[in-house]
Order: sequence, then structure tokens, then C-alpha cells
Amino acid sequence: MDFFPLHPSLGALVKSVDCNDDMATQASTLKARLARSQVLLFRDQKLSDGAFAGFCRNFGVLELLPEPEKRHPDYPEVFNLTNTKPDGSLTHREEPQAVFLRGGFALAHRQ
Repeated sequence: MDFFPLHPSLGALVKSVDCNDDMATQASTLKARLARSQVLLFRDQKLSDGAFAGFCRNFGVLELLPEPEKRHPDYPEVFNLTNTKPDGSLTHREEPQAVFLRGGFALAHRQ
């Protein structure tokens, strides 16, 4: 596993790692680098929802979204975090989802 700074004060690109692999032996290295860099970027990873949740557990206990209807049916720690409604319209800034998105919280993001 190799780390390359993205900026002198923030972020690191992580290379030579497959996030599908069991990372338990490398979790302390990842957590230490996350604490130092604040952001870790893993490019070109192909993860199933289960593999994504498993990888994220290397950083600690995962939280559950307070809206059960947005949770993944098999992996409740994975949820749809968006400000777009199913019809394509945007959530009004006072709706609970928009308020949640503006709150102070940490999350793992994948595209």
C-alpha cells in the first residue's frame, strides 16, 4: 500500500490496494494515515455493497441512518445519501434529508 499526498495539508491518494481484500492487518495503517491526511482517495475500486460496508468497518463501527426506508435491505449501514428525490426534483432545504445533509457528520462516499 502506497500513499501519495494530494495537497501539502489535506488528502492522500492510496495506491497498490484492492479494497475488496481483507484489510484487517492494514487497518491501523489506514486509520493513522486518515488521521494525518483527513481524506483518503482510493481510485478505480469495484466494490459490491457488502464489500463497501466491510471495507468501511476497518475505520470503526458504522452508523445507521435514522431513516430506515433509505437503508440498504441487506447492509443497513449503506444508504442513499442524496438531495435528489426519485422524481428528479431537489429536496427543499427544510426537509429532514436536506437538514441532515447540511449537518456535521463523517461519511464514506463512493460513486
